Amino acid sequence: MEYINRIELQGIVGAVRSNVVQDIPVQNFSVSTEYMAKLDDGAVRCEIAWHNVVAWDKAEVVKGDAVRVVGRLRNNRYTRADGTESIYYDIIASEVEVLDR
Repeated sequence: MEYINRIELQGIVGAVRSNVVQDIPVQNFSVSTEYMAKLDDGAVRCEIAWHNVVAWDKAEVVKGDAVRVVGRLRNNRYTRADGTESIYYDIIASEVEVLDR
């Protein structure tokens, strides 16, 4: 059996933070995606989700770019100051394509 951990997003770049780690450029950025759903009464509801992306040595993105990101999902655990444990998710990008500028 083959196990698959793959995610593909297409959306708009939000906040961007660039850095260099051991001579390798890395960008951490957020991507917003929308999901439109039609309710039973005919109304349309729009759900917006933000996703955290880590891109090692990939295309440079800037806030407002439309992008396509392919990668894998990674979960991280940390303990808050009040002692509760939390989990957050990152997408580790294997491909980043800027769709327009």
